Amino acid sequence: MSPTPPLPHPLVEVLGPLDPEQIDANLASIGEYGVATRLLAERGLVPPDVLCGQTLFLLARQPRTKADDDAKRASPIAGGVWVREQVTIHAPVRRDEQFVVKGVSARRFVKKGRRYGVTTAQTFAPDATLLVSNCTTGLLEYQAEEGRADGSEGMDEALVPVPAVDPAGAARHPSVLRLRQLAIGATIDGPPVELALSLMLVRDGEKPANPIHSDPEVARASGLKAPIAGGSHVAAFLFERLMAEWGTDCLLHGAHVDLRWFAPTYGEEVIVPRASVLKNADGLLSVAVEVVGVDGIVRVRGSVVIPIGAGS
Repeated sequence: MSPTPPLPHPLVEVLGPLDPEQIDANLASIGEYGVATRLLAERGLVPPDVLCGQTLFLLARQPRTKADDDAKRASPIAGGVWVREQVTIHAPVRRDEQFVVKGVSARRFVKKGRRYGVTTAQTFAPDATLLVSNCTTGLLEYQAEEGRADGSEGMDEALVPVPAVDPAGAARHPSVLRLRQLAIGATIDGPPVELALSLMLVRDGEKPANPIHSDPEVARASGLKAPIAGGSHVAAFLFERLMAEWGTDCLLHGAHVDLRWFAPTYGEEVIVPRASVLKNADGLLSVAVEVVGVDGIVRVRGSVVIPIGAGS
């Protein structure tokens, strides 16, 4: 593999728009459950689960050597299993929108024998308007290596620039009046949804970037008992519920999402998206969110903060 430059180091800028076939595949992978997501797509807007993947859009388009490709084939999951995603969607993105993504490979670290990487990305419109900010933590190898010492390189964790809620979004938010009326403790609970392997196959497409999400043999070779759903795929069902309850635009105007993945979701498992309002004051709506299996194990847990401006 080609030498890895010292961290942190800037990545090569890449240009949009997004692949319309991939957007359609993501939409289809939510199945009949995705009513609100389809309404958003019918307006020509990119769903929030797709925008969560802007870091991966950037990484997948970096210059590569043959040695890099050989290494990728030998370890197909590299960089593609999410552990944490922090994202702010500053403004809606159209399906055909031109943009540029700039980013930095910020740090790598080892914890309990596993290697992780942290990458930041910012997506800008041609007029330099900031559209999306991401900070993505991903596994570089799924299997832990016994005896591998903990350590880190690159930026100190506390110095990595992370996205935050964008208060300016409240002024443009078409659902803001509805959001201001939500009471502390208001909840969303389910309904349960089966994340069928057929949906995972649809999302991955014919040439998957990370076949552990759809290929049983590759999944087993990587130390998994079966294919696991991608992080954004699981998150899509959570976002669908938020949009169905609070408006299709609720995550597209300055909302900050911070999600951590605690356990894999295997094909055919049933999951339940949940949300609970923690705060509705000082111009912000703060929500605790999670996705839980019917086995009671938490797959994803995190927070959503939406700017709602004065009058809350």
